[in-house]
Amino acid sequence: MGQWHGMAWNTKVVEDLTFTIPKTKNLKSAFLVSLVGQSAPPEVLQKLTYLVMRHSHPQVKRIDTVRAYTFGVLYFVEVDIELPEELPLKEAHAIGETLQEKLEKLPEVERAFVHLDYECDHKPEHSVLSRLPNNQT
Repeated sequence: MGQWHGMAWNTKVVEDLTFTIPKTKNLKSAFLVSLVGQSAPPEVLQKLTYLVMRHSHPQVKRIDTVRAYTFGVLYFVEVDIELPEELPLKEAHAIGETLQEKLEKLPEVERAFVHLDYECDHKPEHSVLSRLPNNQT
């Protein structure tokens, strides 16, 4: 036991606190990024884009967007694809669902969302109110 301002302290506790307190700041920062979300690194986006291109059904006219952002230790993935306007809903749904299932089989993907549209030249449906840290879009 040591003395500090007249109080008895166990040296081991002081050593542990000296080591832990600086590490807590880094841990909080990593936790916050994990909680808030961060864009996936380029190599993850390339892997996802490659998978989407390989899946490419003959009816897929264009791959508009591939996004991924952290959700805990895994990724949420968003893909926008363009299909023919006259394609029946049942067929369009099947194309999107099979792509979603392929993406969700990847070990780093928590959840995938495949958005289907008949054209991609319009303004975005949703306004971006704020950007995530390290957003690459």
